[in-house]
Amino acid sequence: MIDLRLVSRGLPFVAVLALAACDSKGEEDEDADESSDDAPVNDCSTETRADTYMLGLTKTGEQVQVKFVDAVPAPPARFDNTWTVELLDMNDVPMDDMTIVVTPFMPDHQHGTTVVANVEPGDAPGQYVLDPVNLHMAGLWEVTLDITLPDMTTDSVTFAFCVDP
Repeated sequence: MIDLRLVSRGLPFVAVLALAACDSKGEEDEDADESSDDAPVNDCSTETRADTYMLGLTKTGEQVQVKFVDAVPAPPARFDNTWTVELLDMNDVPMDDMTIVVTPFMPDHQHGTTVVANVEPGDAPGQYVLDPVNLHMAGLWEVTLDITLPDMTTDSVTFAFCVDP
């Protein structure tokens, strides 16, 4: 049963549904969803929404291309990751003096992380080091890079990676 008091508190609908599957002590109600016993939790082998990590993986926004130069660990994994990306304009010219905000988000769980990634210039023109990119749980993560150009226009790209337990 869904407690409508939870909805009125502004909790996301997914959170309300998750709480509805728990008893009053927060423990999972065994009768809530009998079919869930067969499905593996956070199984990356069946995930179809994730990007396949490789050096050179590039996402294109309206004004900016973002290319992976390095990732530690590679491919991205649970907990803290360090990513080096290169920002290029549409003519493949490196872009410096950019402001980047990194936002990891789990679409299936409707939450992100409280760990804020620092963004520092890298060793080459247009390169930036993002550290830590915190992917603290197994499952699909969408990491959005919101980019502000020197002229104050904005762009964004999103990388999606499934992280194994």
